Parts: sequence; C-alpha cells; structure tokens
Amino acid sequence: MCSPSEFKSAVECYSRCMELDPQQSVSYTNRALCYIRINQPEKAEEDCTKALSIEKDNVKALFRRAQAKKV
Repeated sequence: MCSPSEFKSAVECYSRCMELDPQQSVSYTNRALCYIRINQPEKAEEDCTKALSIEKDNVKALFRRAQAKKV
C-alpha cells in the first residue's frame, strides 16, 4: 500500500496531466482515488463529476463517486 505522501505526489502528477489535456477523464478518476485514500472525499467527488461531464458512462467515475460519498 502506498503512503499518504505518495498519494499526495500522485495528486500533483495527475493535476499536471489535466493541465496538458483536460479532456482525459482517466486523470480525474485516478486523482479521485488518490483523494479518497488521503481522506479528501469532497475533492474526489468533484473529480468524478468532472470525469462524468467528459464521459457520461464512465463506470469508474460512478463507482469512485459513490465511494467518496460513503466516506
């Protein structure tokens, strides 16, 4: 399992990916998982909602948004 500092580093990496190509929903869903792991469910939910605005049938975004709401 990764440490909280590794998840925080991953958040920064995914944020940079989004700057380069903001229409890639995978960056949002992956960053959402990191937010869930570092106990920031509100940010995870926002990322999943953004991913769904890009790709409305994104199952991973739906699942992670549900996880974030459950935390």
